[in-house]
Amino acid sequence: MRADATTGLFHAVPLYRALRHEVAPLLRTWPSVRVWHAGIADGIEVYATAIVLREEGVLDRTTIWATDPEPTRVESARSRDFPACILANANTGYVASGGTQVLEEYCTLKGDRVEMRALLGERLVFSEHDAGKDGSFNEFQLVVYRTSASRPGFGSRSRALKLVDQSLCRYGIVILADGARLDPQSMRPRYENLLPGSPVWRKLA
Repeated sequence: MRADATTGLFHAVPLYRALRHEVAPLLRTWPSVRVWHAGIADGIEVYATAIVLREEGVLDRTTIWATDPEPTRVESARSRDFPACILANANTGYVASGGTQVLEEYCTLKGDRVEMRALLGERLVFSEHDAGKDGSFNEFQLVVYRTSASRPGFGSRSRALKLVDQSLCRYGIVILADGARLDPQSMRPRYENLLPGSPVWRKLA
């Protein structure tokens, strides 16, 4: 599913299962962890990442940057307030991806709205960033780049992937959109596929 589509909490089960079982153990090897969600949909996917990292014992030493060129997306995600429809299949996806608690620990249903708990927001930084114009602003252990190349403000996919590459530390991990490919000349030889056939890659050099 594209990151610019309407999403639900834990809608991308394979992604969060890989994050929990393949990526989180690698993140534990760093004393502090920086994560970049480069481009957001409605923002709920950022909170799902925070939930997984919290349950895997990584969130307390992690900062997650969530950026997008569109100010309205950034502000909406920062508010922690979402339509209740994000919970439609959330529990099923949460359990299937390996969830160890109950979702009610992380969110509160208020009529037709859902509020994500502040305990997640404490580790999140929301800001505007235009990958079509701006450069790398930090070095990261994990970059989640699942945004459609057709979205305004992201330039070409090749430029965005180059930015991701520049932003990843050695042995850092990138999670791409389903079906996305690394550049076969400039990136693919320096990355390993953590799960064969998956969009989860680790930078080797």
